[in-house]
Amino acid sequence: VAGLSRYIFENKTTNLSSNIVGTVTSQIQKHLSYISLVKIELSEPSDMPNTISVLVKYYIPNQALVQQLTFDVGII
Repeated sequence: VAGLSRYIFENKTTNLSSNIVGTVTSQIQKHLSYISLVKIELSEPSDMPNTISVLVKYYIPNQALVQQLTFDVGII
């Protein structure tokens, strides 16, 4: 299983955050090599238990544009 779908219903462990960051980074390098990754932030929303919010901030060089994308991963 590729991508973040492998983390759905995953138990929260000490390595989970670094694994998610690594997966997002490698998938961006593989599928979106034309963008530059600025940062990846993970947070645990207090109003959504068992969820990790992932913020990906990226730069598109040929458009001189910085964008961000936020999505949630449900965990156990």
